[in-house]
Amino acid sequence: MERSNSTFSDSSANARPRQTTYEIFSQFVVYDKRGNVDTSAIFDKECFHAWLATRNRAPKKSGESFRRALVSQLTASDGRKPFPPEVEESILKNLRQKKVWPCFEGTKTTIGIQGFKREGYHEKQRKHDASVPFPKEELEKPQVYNDLKIIDPYYFDFGLVPAEEIKGQFAYYDDNMDISEDFSRLLNEPIHFLEDPMLIL
Repeated sequence: MERSNSTFSDSSANARPRQTTYEIFSQFVVYDKRGNVDTSAIFDKECFHAWLATRNRAPKKSGESFRRALVSQLTASDGRKPFPPEVEESILKNLRQKKVWPCFEGTKTTIGIQGFKREGYHEKQRKHDASVPFPKEELEKPQVYNDLKIIDPYYFDFGLVPAEEIKGQFAYYDDNMDISEDFSRLLNEPIHFLEDPMLIL
């Protein structure tokens, strides 16, 4: 597995244009040959120090600032660029493990021990989309089957099969029924097989 770009030291960071938080984290996203994502390196000391090197001033609470930076990027808060869905999913798996982040091991910082209960940007979007009810106006639209049409009684459109050979495989509903009614109701109505080769599609 390999990263797209290598990280850099404090001195090189000062010599180059300041990188964004998104760019720093992205350097520690690893893809294998099958396209599987591993983001565990984001939680290592190397990433933590690479991120610190891009700060104009060292944060008073560097650990908490690093945590907020990652979470803000993960949730795309305040207009931040979200991670790709597969990267977000991998980061969430690491965040939700109730253990101190590797970059803080051996220190008094216990960030990570409580896990993570919030949702990622894409995760939240998916849940929102799934909860949105189907528009009422769409439910009230006549179903496709109200566009029935009579075709040549002796030939079936798909391959010119004589209608007599497939007689009995097609059905119609009572003439007094409103064919634009709800499909589930139609399914509960009596079905009558055609008495003649006239097909209704």
